[in-house]
Amino acid sequence: MNPTPAVSSTTPARRLRILCLHGYTQNKDVFRSRIAVIRKDLKNVAEFDFISAPHIVSSDQIPGPVEATDGDGPRSWWNPAARPSGLDASLSLVSQTWSTASPPYDGILGFSQGATMAALALPTLDPPARFSLHFAGFYPVDPAQMALLSAIPATRVSSLHVMGRADAWVTPARSEALRARFQDPQTLVHDGGHFVPTNAGHRQTYREFVGKFAGGGSAAAADSSPSVPIENES
Repeated sequence: MNPTPAVSSTTPARRLRILCLHGYTQNKDVFRSRIAVIRKDLKNVAEFDFISAPHIVSSDQIPGPVEATDGDGPRSWWNPAARPSGLDASLSLVSQTWSTASPPYDGILGFSQGATMAALALPTLDPPARFSLHFAGFYPVDPAQMALLSAIPATRVSSLHVMGRADAWVTPARSEALRARFQDPQTLVHDGGHFVPTNAGHRQTYREFVGKFAGGGSAAAADSSPSVPIENES
């Protein structure tokens, strides 16, 4: 009679949960599609949840091509030309989505206006975020938003900031100004423009960064592609 195999008592580590915030004139469905390659690459490590901003962008507020023409339509986290800008409603939405999540979120990710929105929301998140990723984020000019960002250093959130040398919408200098509000930020600079870079080297950088928070294991083990250097803020 064969002995009964021993049953392992080890519980598989749950995947990380990341809340994702889209860019100006996008919505949750557009952004989900835009980072499909990253989602697939990290599917064993993290799950990505998407929400649409609460404000509809009218045609006269759109400076360039409309990114979202169906679903929730073009959305924004705030209207930079309006007072009030609508930021409070967006902060409330993000904070409520975060605080009611089960299992809880681990990190927050955003692109362009969504990257700045993620930074603005960090001091309000309960429980606190473990990490954040900011693609083409920028330092705001609104004094109220600046005041919110002043609370970031106390949070000591691990952050990765991705910026493009050829980005005409958000220049590297504006992204650098946002990055400077974080303690010990990491940076990935690519040669492209206003988009989320997803080549093999970039994806490995994301795996290495996010993998630090995943059950003690490294998300980078699945791929041996050379890493894009990460610059540490001194």
